[in-house]
Amino acid sequence: MDELNQNERPRHHTRCFEHPGFCAMRPSRPLTFSCRLAALFAALLVFAADAWAAWPTTRFQVDFAPPRAGTDTPHPQAPVRSDRGRSTMPPAGADDDPLDVFGNRQRAYDALAMVFENYLAEIAEALQAEAYEPPNLPVYRDDAGNEFYRVQLVDKSREASLDGNEGVYHSVTNCGDVGIATGNWFGISADSFVPLTSSREAYLYQVLAHELFHAIQASYPASDTALNGCAANTNDYQSVTEGTAEAIAAMLAQRRWPKYYREYSRTVQYQDSAGEEIAELVRFNGATGYIDESVVGVRRYDRSFLDLSRATADERRLAAYTAGSFWFNLLDRYGITFVDHLLRRPLAHGDWPSLAEWIDGALRSWDPRLDGLYTLYPHFVAEFAGQIGSRFSFDEIPGFGPGRVIEFDTDTGQPEDRQRPGTEAEWRLYWAQRILGSCQTVWLQPTDPGPTEVRFTLARFSASCLDIRWAGFEGPFELYIEAEHASLRLIDQVNLGLIHQDMDGAEMNCYNAVRPHYAEPLWTCTHEKPFLSSGAQPLTYTKRWDEFDVPFTGRGRRLMAISNVAVDARRTRPFPDDAPLVVRVGIADTESRDGRAYDPPYSAFKGMGNPMAGFTDEAQYGITESPTPAMMLLNFGIPLAGGEGQYGVSWMGEPPARGYTGPFKGSVTAPQSKGSAEMVASMLCERHRDGVVGEIVRFDRDHLWIDIDAELCKMTMPPPADGRFPVVDRVQARLRLPFGWRYDPGSAPADLVTPGMEVMIARHARRVPMVLSGAWGQPGEGGDTGAGGGGPGDAGAAAGAGSGGASSSAGSGGTLDAGAPCECTCEELAAFDERAEQLKQQGDDKAMMKMSSRMMACMTPCQRPYMLCRAGLDP
Repeated sequence: MDELNQNERPRHHTRCFEHPGFCAMRPSRPLTFSCRLAALFAALLVFAADAWAAWPTTRFQVDFAPPRAGTDTPHPQAPVRSDRGRSTMPPAGADDDPLDVFGNRQRAYDALAMVFENYLAEIAEALQAEAYEPPNLPVYRDDAGNEFYRVQLVDKSREASLDGNEGVYHSVTNCGDVGIATGNWFGISADSFVPLTSSREAYLYQVLAHELFHAIQASYPASDTALNGCAANTNDYQSVTEGTAEAIAAMLAQRRWPKYYREYSRTVQYQDSAGEEIAELVRFNGATGYIDESVVGVRRYDRSFLDLSRATADERRLAAYTAGSFWFNLLDRYGITFVDHLLRRPLAHGDWPSLAEWIDGALRSWDPRLDGLYTLYPHFVAEFAGQIGSRFSFDEIPGFGPGRVIEFDTDTGQPEDRQRPGTEAEWRLYWAQRILGSCQTVWLQPTDPGPTEVRFTLARFSASCLDIRWAGFEGPFELYIEAEHASLRLIDQVNLGLIHQDMDGAEMNCYNAVRPHYAEPLWTCTHEKPFLSSGAQPLTYTKRWDEFDVPFTGRGRRLMAISNVAVDARRTRPFPDDAPLVVRVGIADTESRDGRAYDPPYSAFKGMGNPMAGFTDEAQYGITESPTPAMMLLNFGIPLAGGEGQYGVSWMGEPPARGYTGPFKGSVTAPQSKGSAEMVASMLCERHRDGVVGEIVRFDRDHLWIDIDAELCKMTMPPPADGRFPVVDRVQARLRLPFGWRYDPGSAPADLVTPGMEVMIARHARRVPMVLSGAWGQPGEGGDTGAGGGGPGDAGAAAGAGSGGASSSAGSGGTLDAGAPCECTCEELAAFDERAEQLKQQGDDKAMMKMSSRMMACMTPCQRPYMLCRAGLDP
């Protein structure tokens, strides 16, 4: 340190963890001429495209040169010998010589140096071909004029910076000047890799790539100063420097060992330049290898990804390296050259707000379709938490799989061996806990359907886990989830992602669904259609993820990731302990009391947006910036199972407020077959002259339960002499809906278009897949069924709720403007029908949806006149 200029600061990048058990799938050997020719040809092609400037060299020479005793400063440069003699090796016969393991120290070292040099050349050629800058290392020249970089093979006992580490890149950086310093050096621990067993060969490859990439990072003037100890930086930048080095190294190693280094039996021998055999160096014993957790990047993402201000030194060290899982996922999906794109962007400071803005900008400039960390981070944590049993089989991770023992405590992260799960579902949960911390569990049962409330305190750039389980359901139900908070800014940061779902043995997994479509940047595991609304109480806000038309049945489990990152990532704020995020989970279902099977009920305006707004992006997405009209709040559809139509239930008059229990005054209409003009409704029955068709038995903040018991009568012509139409049907069912506050005129939600919602609306307009609203499918499928996006049948359901299903696709078209008042005439209804038939023939779904919303607006005020028109009577 005393030898350095006052304005210079040393920087150490070290590989900090022991990695047991990696296996090679092919022998380590010098690159063949054909391989080098192919690499050169690829490099020339890239050069021809003017994508990069050729490196000075991709050759390396390994020397054994320990630093001066008692210091960790760079060692003196050893003389270069053209005969490749190892003039700086330890004295022969030294008791602590780690290389004297075969009784032939010289030959063992020569073989190891050959492996190092060949691997480094291969790594360098790969990164050069990807247009990365050359490493910030001095270039040497031997007597024959060959240029090379020097790598020091050092002994841990002689190099303080390698205490507990396998590699180090040491640079003497003049802050603000990325010129190559002669004191820069690259060292690898010798005693970590002799003998070079199969379980260490792939790890050696990663260590070499990791340290070489640190030398490459130091060659980018735009970002180098901020990515080291200069400018009073915090340690946040290490999640970038160590994380990207880990990701690049893992990616290059995966190219050589595609299935994560499984061992098999083989023996490798090396020969010296004279053809004499060198002692056996690499021995594969045939044992089964496994994936090391730190290389996979297993870490607690319920702790901040970028903000390391509250982490201890040990936590910071671990978090920086294991952040490689985030970067690996990014590179795996968008290409290895993304980090080059990132490093070329200006970065002034290495604190988390600067890093967040920097990464965000790099993602958006990389591909305009990407929405930065706001959408990529929530997807990443959901995908990574779902990779056990999909990307990684259960027996590839130590401590996982049937018969294994969990080797961690989910709260402290410390080893323990008390839990012995037996099923794959339990192992999936433990893996998710390994990534997201202890999961909050919600149990849903027919006898206790919720809603159930859980709370989350989320750090910035973090995520947590929600484990939803259900059992005992005979019929289908729908899942409703809502998050509540007093801060609109904070709740806008929250996104929900699906990790894994198992329903009656039918499984969906985020990684399995998304991985085949990595080439599509918008493919995601996050819920693409949340609604952000005013909340149940004044000055509260709600984000809701209602699973319309996703039929949950029987028993099952859904693992979900709840993440916290803002659209403007640098402004991300944590949820404090005294004001956590409140999440409620409930169900909507229909309890049959007449022996018939019903599907879950739905609100007439569910997911349909503002019917007066016309066909805007907001209306297409389902946004309504004003509350649902009070007259429509208690209008519902009750579908018969099997798609046999739906009954419509409508409240008549001024709707009640929360707390009301008593008669449900309204009407029930029966489903009609296509083209039928007959009317079947409760209002035609003598029994319902008072309009009572049921009872509201519970109406509070979290529940709306309605018992329907209605006879339905059929209009006949001429009418019966006594005026009593015949009873032809009867409906007896309980509608059970969560979150009763939504149906209270005093608190009915009005949607809010925040920065986060603008992103979601734009993504929806680009037809991204609606992952959680049905099965994963091609963009535009899986529940993205039209402008309202609520799923099949929503438009007709709303119409049916008020008209008995008289028309499921009528609305405004031509002169029938979306904002025009309802006339409630037979001519108007005929115009709806005529226009609907035209659009049906034309296949114009967008205009159909626009027209449908127009007709929906008329259903309640024009209910009786339209019914009379259908019956051929003059209203």
